[in-house]
Amino acid sequence: MKVIGVRNSTDTIRFAVIEKNGRGIHFLNADDGNRIVLPKTIPDRAARMAWARQELDRVITRHGPIAGIALKQNENQPKAYTQTVAVAFLDALWFLAAGEKATKIESYVFRQLGTRSADVCGDATKHVAASTTHWDAQMAAAVMAATHMIEGL
Repeated sequence: MKVIGVRNSTDTIRFAVIEKNGRGIHFLNADDGNRIVLPKTIPDRAARMAWARQELDRVITRHGPIAGIALKQNENQPKAYTQTVAVAFLDALWFLAAGEKATKIESYVFRQLGTRSADVCGDATKHVAASTTHWDAQMAAAVMAATHMIEGL
């Protein structure tokens, strides 16, 4: 069974495809294809969200079938509305995609995942090896969300 863990930021979507089988838990896209950078050449917010939605559908289709989507939600809301709304819209796109595909989706904060921002990179590597590309706290948060969900299924 597979779960996609997600951590959105204002300009990047990080996602971890985690699989659980009889041999353990595996980070399937650790070496490539685990980050989507929203193009700055699309300045219109609606057009950027439409582009992002197509990318989310591509990710879900490419890695499907999936048992769920685990979203690490933003906890430290920036003061600037433009930053807050960009992340909220990306989070909402995942909920929309999950709803249309009748796929389980949950959102988590660090407390629910048993970690905190300062420890997330180390805690994630207790479940899977770090990705060889784009490894940072946001990627680790996507891994933690996915492993949390998949261990509960």
